[in-house]
Amino acid sequence: MSEENVEMARRFYPARIDLAAVFASPEVLATLRAEFESLVDPAFETVADPSYQMLLGDPDDVEEPTGLAVYGLDGFTGIFAEWLSGWESWMFIPVEFIDVDESRVLVVADISGRSKAQQAEMTTRGGNLLTFGDGRLTRIELFLRQADALKAAGLSE
Repeated sequence: MSEENVEMARRFYPARIDLAAVFASPEVLATLRAEFESLVDPAFETVADPSYQMLLGDPDDVEEPTGLAVYGLDGFTGIFAEWLSGWESWMFIPVEFIDVDESRVLVVADISGRSKAQQAEMTTRGGNLLTFGDGRLTRIELFLRQADALKAAGLSE
């Protein structure tokens, strides 16, 4: 089953994608959403670690970030549409797919972005930890730092 999960994870991640461009185009977003609808559990959970939470919201409003969780495709697309509206680009380039165990796959990726307001550049190597159940994605955990993604997967750097 784990090889099947790795192959399914690869279907979610093209070789290179500018998520800001995808979310800026309702037509492209609708097409991708339709493709993924059958691959995800209707109530799948998206969890962003605290470093993502700092980017997703106003850091002045968050004394101790605890992470963020939303549910289903509506939750996922809603939070990302709002957040990515502040980015000129947000590139996600997967560099490795790691078979963690029977239900989880870690996608290590190079992430870079340019904010609209300040034209500030951001680059990092992060990761997404995907959990599968009954042949569908049930949970995705987003990490801006590879070390945090590896730790969450129970792997060492």
